[in-house]
Amino acid sequence: MATLFTVFRHIFNIIKIFDFNGKELHSFAGSTSNISGLQCCENYLVSSTYDGKIKWYDYEQEKKIDSISGKEDINSMLVTGDGIILIAISTGFQLIDMSTKKIIKNLSGQSGKVNAIAYNEMGLIITGSDDKKVKLIDVIMNKMDKPEANPDRIKQQLTEYSLVPEEWGGDIIC
Repeated sequence: MATLFTVFRHIFNIIKIFDFNGKELHSFAGSTSNISGLQCCENYLVSSTYDGKIKWYDYEQEKKIDSISGKEDINSMLVTGDGIILIAISTGFQLIDMSTKKIIKNLSGQSGKVNAIAYNEMGLIITGSDDKKVKLIDVIMNKMDKPEANPDRIKQQLTEYSLVPEEWGGDIIC
């Protein structure tokens, strides 16, 4: 049975995992900078730091499994179900394959520092940045010049979540 967690905390570059009663379950030290992102995936924990490092840990064994060192500060991070790490860096973001540790895509276009990043199963990435704009990127297509591209379908799906594109009178940039 999977362990349920209540809070991830990072204090003095240490990650602490607590159960719902506040009992500390696990502690991971060794981060070289303040922690900018944490995510629990299956049986491991992935963390990112402002100095460009990504580490993943086996949280039952309390040991580091692997790490990646980047060249840019990481502002935010998340992991998809298929082992892709999305990291927000300065005015863009990168997709990294956990198995190969290679950058598989660089995306940019924000006019301010990217602070938040979200992903859904349809292959859409939503970013928020210092420019006070939310942007939506279709990672699967990533080009609207392809014959199968259907931007209106994506925009319609957004409205189901009360996210209305600018050209339809809302404030979401598509």
